[in-house]
Amino acid sequence: YGLLLMLLTAMVGSRLISRDLKYNATAMYFSKAITTLDYVAGKFSIIATFLVSATFVPSFALWIGVYAMGADPCGWGDRLRDLAAITAHSAIVIVPSSAIILALSSMSRTAYLPGVLYTFLYFGSQIAGEILDHRISRPWTKLVSLQNLTAHLGNLCYKERAGSVPQFKIETVMTYGWWWPSAILAAITLASLAVVFWRLRKFEGHE
Repeated sequence: YGLLLMLLTAMVGSRLISRDLKYNATAMYFSKAITTLDYVAGKFSIIATFLVSATFVPSFALWIGVYAMGADPCGWGDRLRDLAAITAHSAIVIVPSSAIILALSSMSRTAYLPGVLYTFLYFGSQIAGEILDHRISRPWTKLVSLQNLTAHLGNLCYKERAGSVPQFKIETVMTYGWWWPSAILAAITLASLAVVFWRLRKFEGHE
């Protein structure tokens, strides 16, 4: 599932900004009443929409189906908490991924290169984390992998309920709680968006 999301992010987001830079379309955008924030928000919403369709929408459909069939006899409080967990988990995956691919797309005028770099980052961080874990065997090595960060925070969104049907065991990816994985993902997201604004700043025509 993570691999499919990675491929979707790379394919959809790779050319969102790089194509505009290649054909100098940003000059046309910023010559009108469009700010850099408007431009980035629009591009961000495009990749986020595709990722929402692959993360939140299927989970929401399952959430509706489970309760429509009465497969989980819990109260509305638990049901709403499940919906909140699904929403939070989707956001944990969507926001950093969208920001990273936009940053990579803004750094190249070649359409395919950002996708290649994103794939390298996704697999490279996972491989680097596993190598460090094998050689050092320290808990912090799990924090190196982007996939581990999103999976760990996503799992923390859910709460096991006694007697729920079906029963799922929520796995613990790492020994850390919310703080460090959240801080790292937030830093990556903010740094990626900063790169996007920095790259586009000189094209904003109304400065």
